[in-house]
Amino acid sequence: MATNPSSTVHTSGPTESSWVEDPLNYTIRAYIAFLQTIFEGADAGHFRWAPSLEETELVITEESPINLESVEQRPALSVILGPVRFNGSSLDDLQAIDMHTAQETHTDLLPGTITINCLSRVGHECRFLAWQCARHMWILRKLFVKESHIHEANRNISIGAVSPAGALVTGDTEGEWLNVPVQTPFFLQWTDRVLSLTNDWNGRPIHTLQHVGVNFATRLNKEQNTKTFQQTALLETGAPAWGTMAAKARANNIAGRQAVLKPPAIRGKKITQDT
Repeated sequence: MATNPSSTVHTSGPTESSWVEDPLNYTIRAYIAFLQTIFEGADAGHFRWAPSLEETELVITEESPINLESVEQRPALSVILGPVRFNGSSLDDLQAIDMHTAQETHTDLLPGTITINCLSRVGHECRFLAWQCARHMWILRKLFVKESHIHEANRNISIGAVSPAGALVTGDTEGEWLNVPVQTPFFLQWTDRVLSLTNDWNGRPIHTLQHVGVNFATRLNKEQNTKTFQQTALLETGAPAWGTMAAKARANNIAGRQAVLKPPAIRGKKITQDT
């Protein structure tokens, strides 16, 4: 007899359960471990979970469909990871770029759903298990959010109605097993970095950014004195003006503005200004 309720899941070999290499399996194993810890503290006779299959009153596994020979007619929780997608939450999902090495850091939120099928041959037992799963995941959701890569989890949880288990239980020829699904959404924040190659696709070398320059061009009024414009442009593009040079520049600017302005007049007749 197997000692681990999840040991009936056959794989080709061990898979690394770490966030860095395998975030999806890491997430579903975190939910399974959470549920096992919750029901491990239950009283005897109230669906208490135990690591040994001979002692446990509740089977918690990722196996789907569940084999009746492994659960031996005991209630079970089948934890299933639903679709997970990249959300495209920002423009190009670009978080940062290194201007010296051209290394780009991209990040995105991945929404997904965990479904917990609460299986039993008694309807009110299915509902009881579903309620216990939902309430504990909701009230203790900060244990999941505390993980640095889980952005949000276990809010807006939905509990389904009692329905026939159908294909969730292998060997249920008489349709005795019932199911209440519990669906809880979560958001994973995934970050990756990419460093450009030394050559582009055409074989040309990629040079790192060394300098950024900006040039501005302006167009002045045609009536403005050309000589004044040249002097002003020379002062703006060269070294800062000071002393006599600055005074001449100010006088030229004032003279240029006065040349453009029209003298005051009433009905075409110029107004004489007393000095």
